[in-house]
Amino acid sequence: MICSECIVADHKGHRVSDGCDNKSIKVFQRRAQILKKKIDASAGETEIFSEELQEIEDQLQSTREATLSELDEKFEVLIEMLKNRKDTLAKAVKSHYKKQEIFLLEAQKNIERRANNLQKLESKLQTLINANQSETKLERLEAEFLQINKSYDSPFHQFKHCTVTLNLQ
Repeated sequence: MICSECIVADHKGHRVSDGCDNKSIKVFQRRAQILKKKIDASAGETEIFSEELQEIEDQLQSTREATLSELDEKFEVLIEMLKNRKDTLAKAVKSHYKKQEIFLLEAQKNIERRANNLQKLESKLQTLINANQSETKLERLEAEFLQINKSYDSPFHQFKHCTVTLNLQ
């Protein structure tokens, strides 16, 4: 006996009809065929979904590899640009300090000349004092002193401000 409502031999309180009933068998078979078609259609969709998922997975893999490769290439370019910028800045700093070394040597020579000229001037003054020379010669020594100080001040003060600061923008 088969339950016409359950389509199974296990009856759950419905009216049970005899298995020989031809109409019930046809309904059962028809419903089973419909279910089989639905299962087949769903299996086909599942296969299509599986193929689409595989395509998406392949695309993701390909896109990930391309993106990582592009990232590596761009960072290599950036690294190269930074190295070039560093080299350019290093050359500019070296050039600046080379000029400062020249200024330093010039300033040292000027200081030595100034010290020598001041010594000579002091010697002339001492001679003038010892000999009780004239006011005119004293005025000339004063003018010479002013000239010595005037000619040595500017290069020395120009050299004092020779540091470099980097503005990394």
